[in-house]
Amino acid sequence: MPYSQFTLLGAKKSFSLHNTSQILFPDVAPVSPSEWLTETLRKTISVAYVSEKARSEATEHPYLSN
Repeated sequence: MPYSQFTLLGAKKSFSLHNTSQILFPDVAPVSPSEWLTETLRKTISVAYVSEKARSEATEHPYLSN
């Protein structure tokens, strides 16, 4: 199934899932992204990709290449 067709509601129905809300990391302060990361993601988003998989991998690439 392509990412664009995935929905939380569909997954909940298919797998009998229930979602809850909780604070996972209560003591972690927010951090602003670096200028490098902001610029890299901006460039990544502007490139045309042939599939949703390619787009999702391009979003992860800056974290893995640094």
